[in-house]
Amino acid sequence: MTSYFVGAIYGVPKATEDSMLTYVPETFSSLFHTDLGQRLWAFLNDHETVLRMKTASDLGKPALEGVEESLLQNFEADVDTLTEDRWKQMTGHMTRQVMAAAGYIIAQQNVKVNSAMFTRATRYDKSGSFMFHAHRTGGRTIALTGDRAGTNLPKDQKWSYWKSFESGVRARIGFGLEDEKAAIAEIQQKGYYIHHLPRLFRAAK
Repeated sequence: MTSYFVGAIYGVPKATEDSMLTYVPETFSSLFHTDLGQRLWAFLNDHETVLRMKTASDLGKPALEGVEESLLQNFEADVDTLTEDRWKQMTGHMTRQVMAAAGYIIAQQNVKVNSAMFTRATRYDKSGSFMFHAHRTGGRTIALTGDRAGTNLPKDQKWSYWKSFESGVRARIGFGLEDEKAAIAEIQQKGYYIHHLPRLFRAAK
């Protein structure tokens, strides 16, 4: 299947023939089967695009935040269309399938972004892991979030970013977090999880 390259206007085929994922459009079938829909899917499957989305994700940012500049460059004539709600929804839907194929899972949805095209986007983590970001006000009570900025932290206290750590042994032993699934579920639901460090806890460095 023909792929396209980042850095040129989409619609110009690359010299090599690379495999591309098969998109499952579900409710976006009519948009997908347009010239713009096909070009958008090709863009999101491009090796350089996927690499940038993975890099943004590994840095704790929404995947689409890593490719906004390329989107604007390659789809300059289509920006008005792509910023319509339905098209933004399909862009997010496409991104989810691309990231899933790359081994990433949803970490947090509706993350606020400072973007010309998007107001909110989804952040992804590598499959099987979750990056916790700890914030504290002092003492042993901390708030865990899925984003370093702590966008949805309770506003009745002044929180300061402390440190980040991955789920797994480090979370359980280093921070006394016994029920990771419950913590992650609450973070995904309301944006944070309040955790009380064990009394004998010695802060992991």
